[in-house]
Amino acid sequence: MPFEIDHKANEIKAIGSASNINITLKPKGTGDVVMGADININGKKIVDSNAAGATVLDFIATSLNVNYLIVSASDAASPPDIRAAGSDTDIDIEIRPKGTGSIDASSSKIINVDDPTAAQDAATKNYADTTFSLIDTPINAQTGTSYTTVLTDTDKLVTMDNASASTWTVPPNSSVAYDIGTTIAIAQKGAGQVTITPGAGVTLNKPVGLKTVAQWSMASIIKIATDTWIVAGHLEA
Repeated sequence: MPFEIDHKANEIKAIGSASNINITLKPKGTGDVVMGADININGKKIVDSNAAGATVLDFIATSLNVNYLIVSASDAASPPDIRAAGSDTDIDIEIRPKGTGSIDASSSKIINVDDPTAAQDAATKNYADTTFSLIDTPINAQTGTSYTTVLTDTDKLVTMDNASASTWTVPPNSSVAYDIGTTIAIAQKGAGQVTITPGAGVTLNKPVGLKTVAQWSMASIIKIATDTWIVAGHLEA
């Protein structure tokens, strides 16, 4: 098929009777096709003629293109670079699978990731290590013969270390408004038996009793309603 050069329009046009005619730029030997300026694809696709015209890249323009991608090659031992550029100060890069598709890293690591700040941000190893290191149980060590739990005892272990018997009181919600689901643990560290005692209006539901059995006995209380708790552990009547 012939082609014509339109000098006025600066165009190279394929001409002929066929409806669709390719134009192939074919260098000789190891020569390249070198472009000395921008390539304007005019909102069209890049296709593979060896695969029946299968789409390789599809470019979608907007009426106000101000942000775009830069793809850079690299020297040895450096990675190629894809970066956002444009007139905006902060520009995200969005990778959008189709339907229920996923983003697959092909068993490779994703590195140099910042710690999460929003609910749906991915967690980094540093964030996970730091967060889970904080779940060690804090201890409130008591040595007297009576103690009433306080709000800061939430998720703590309260140890009672005295040779004499002692009482451990759970206050009413009107005094200490624990959240529903709050858990507090108790341990008899000393020789004296500890009795878990309900404050005014407090119900302590237990399978057996409310006294620790012996030194090193432990129990937990879990708040299930405004003034109702479940008590379980190494206890006796």
